[in-house]
Amino acid sequence: MQNGCKMDNVNTLTFSGWGQPHDGLKTIAPNATHVDYAQHESIESCFAKLKNTSCDVAIGWSLGGQIALRAIEQKIITPKALVLLATPFKFIANADLTSGMPYSTYQTFKDAFSNNPTETLQRFAHLVSQHDIHFKTIYRSL
Repeated sequence: MQNGCKMDNVNTLTFSGWGQPHDGLKTIAPNATHVDYAQHESIESCFAKLKNTSCDVAIGWSLGGQIALRAIEQKIITPKALVLLATPFKFIANADLTSGMPYSTYQTFKDAFSNNPTETLQRFAHLVSQHDIHFKTIYRSL
């Protein structure tokens, strides 16, 4: 038992972040099925393999959170509970999430990206992909 929550008999799926090991959440969910979406040619291929997988709890970290949400929205999985950890669309600060970026920062980026996407992405490419094992690929594509 950890933090008062026993999860031995709970079917849990985890979706780790982009560039992270597929089992990157094993420390918090050691008995979970850790989805290796990066091995698939497309998200549709991953979803086809996951279709109707028993899932009581889905845990998504970063990009994995967005993938988990898409899987739920498309009724690929139907968990009773969803845990999201630092999903990209939650990085804007508000009353409930004070650790995100200020809305003004987001708006500045959005305006710059709308007016000059190439230059904006080149300026922010390092921040987007720093410490990622796919840094060179991300940087080139941006």
